[in-house]
Amino acid sequence: MGTTAYGDWIRDFEAARDERAERGDPEWRTGVPLHPAIRRSVQRFQVGEDGDGAELITKAEAAGDA
Repeated sequence: MGTTAYGDWIRDFEAARDERAERGDPEWRTGVPLHPAIRRSVQRFQVGEDGDGAELITKAEAAGDA
């Protein structure tokens, strides 16, 4: 199997998962202030994605990552 951007992403994701398993969960109740640009980006994403993942699945299929 060749190296792909998707394969690289999976390896990074799994490495982060393993590191987090060693560190434990963060204190979720403390919250985090978001930069206004990030807040707007998340809001735009939420408007375009109704929860079923259809938009992301369509984009993944178009990219050959489905």
